[in-house]
Amino acid sequence: MLVSYSWEGGHHEQWVLQLATRIRRVGFDVRLDRWHRENRESLTGFMEREAREADCILTILTPRYAERAGGASDASVWRCATIGPPVVR
Repeated sequence: MLVSYSWEGGHHEQWVLQLATRIRRVGFDVRLDRWHRENRESLTGFMEREAREADCILTILTPRYAERAGGASDASVWRCATIGPPVVR
């Protein structure tokens, strides 16, 4: 399970880490950039690879994430293109 979230700083990122840890404890193979991104690997590269290999994707949808996915930044291009197809398959 790939966890997709926006980097929003302290409290939010800590919450995502705690959630991922709890999900892992009940037996899911949780993939998180903080745990699995290789040295010098771009975030885009990590997300593309993990989205292709994931059985499912858990998106932590916040207003900031939604804004980015709505086209407010270049990051939305790979998020929608990469994450979209595995969800639809």
